[in-house]
Amino acid sequence: SGGAYIVIKNKKLFLEDSALQGDLLIYKSTIQHGVEEIDPNLKFIIPNNETLTFARIGLLTLTQRTIKSGLDLLGVSSPHEMK
Repeated sequence: SGGAYIVIKNKKLFLEDSALQGDLLIYKSTIQHGVEEIDPNLKFIIPNNETLTFARIGLLTLTQRTIKSGLDLLGVSSPHEMK
């Protein structure tokens, strides 16, 4: 399905499998980590489920604000857009 992982004992540990909504995951940058390609067949917008779609958009918006606030507190600049 894709997503973020860290490597422990030569095995990929997918962070989404261990994290709960609202968890903050912190690990040493020296630990091997990465992001696998996300399955392009998974859809973010569900045409016949407006409630779920808006909940997902809200979650993304709040996540963006939280990351920006954290970077601001650390004095780290952030890009306006990532491509």
